[in-house]
Amino acid sequence: MLISRELDYTVRIIRELSKTKICNASQIEKDECMSRDFARKILGKLKKAGVVSAERGTNGGYYLNVSPDSLTLWDLKEIIEPGPVVNKCMNDGYQCPKNCSTPCSVHIECMRLEKIIEEEMQRKTLAEIIGLNQ
Repeated sequence: MLISRELDYTVRIIRELSKTKICNASQIEKDECMSRDFARKILGKLKKAGVVSAERGTNGGYYLNVSPDSLTLWDLKEIIEPGPVVNKCMNDGYQCPKNCSTPCSVHIECMRLEKIIEEEMQRKTLAEIIGLNQ
């Protein structure tokens, strides 16, 4: 599946955070109908990547460090699920069981598709996808 549930929820978290200056995880979980553990896992990845920051305390929560205008779906995919989307043979260091010395026709087709998917996922900003530029 190209757009996993985790990537879908990541977009939803960005959407929720773009609505307000700061939002606690419980509110995100409630508004976006996701489990606590899943939301916290995604927020942790976004925080590690510098996309969000967290503020402790009773008025604390998460906030965006990066504008949705400067992020694409591909950017989030690389944070949440780095690596190829088409076939595991696209991974660096993958050893084909056929021990081919040159890329086979399947690998070449996967490379072509991977490039198309990457270009399409970079075509729009998250602001455009979540409707901030309307």
